[in-house]
Amino acid sequence: MYTGHTTSNQLQTVASTLLEYASRDEEFSLTLQDAIWQLFGHVPYNAAYDLKTPTTCSSYIQVQDLDEAVVRARWLLFELEEASTIEQLTLKQSLLAWSRQYESPKLVAIGTVGTIIPLGIVGIIEKKKKEKLHMQILVDRTEFQALTAGKRVQLSNELTLRLLSDQLRQVGGDSSRLDPDLFDWFYHDRLVSVGLLDTDNLATAYTEIQEAALPHLTHHTGEQLTAVVLHPMVEPSLMDDLGATKLR
Repeated sequence: MYTGHTTSNQLQTVASTLLEYASRDEEFSLTLQDAIWQLFGHVPYNAAYDLKTPTTCSSYIQVQDLDEAVVRARWLLFELEEASTIEQLTLKQSLLAWSRQYESPKLVAIGTVGTIIPLGIVGIIEKKKKEKLHMQILVDRTEFQALTAGKRVQLSNELTLRLLSDQLRQVGGDSSRLDPDLFDWFYHDRLVSVGLLDTDNLATAYTEIQEAALPHLTHHTGEQLTAVVLHPMVEPSLMDDLGATKLR
């Protein structure tokens, strides 16, 4: 049995990382405010959303630099333009409430200095790359050791495909709308890291993953949690911090 993290929560997670980065980069903060005003400035203001502005983000999903912030913001705002669920509409209003704390928006397109990046084009731009992206899989040690070599490969392939399929379903099958990290992973190396945890430690890790709102998908055998596959946007340091035994 498979269960997944919802798109709306993933959008919230990305929004939180962007606002955290905006608090450290004034240039990006101004650009993001302007872009939000351009796209959503016509939405009626509701003060109730001020308290719901996403500000807390996980240390395992970080924006490294301005280029990466622009790419993620472009994707997020493009997706919110098509918002349909209550959670997505709430996030749109929350971002608008955040932008309203600043006066006289300049209404410019979101981009880096000298390079305006169209909001409607999602994908990869030329920029300094962080380390290659991995899809991390945490597996119950006992469950994994009971599998043959062939079944282990099959499990890994099935989990990564399930997460990818789930994400594609959420964007109507249009791979160009995949978030930048998954897009990069899918069209480049498709690297996978597998880590083993004892049953109790896997359950504890899953609780921490949920609390941090990290995009993921789980696999159960019967009622027992046996694996968690993490979105490539999650930093690889998570596996080390959880004490997982990495497979080479």
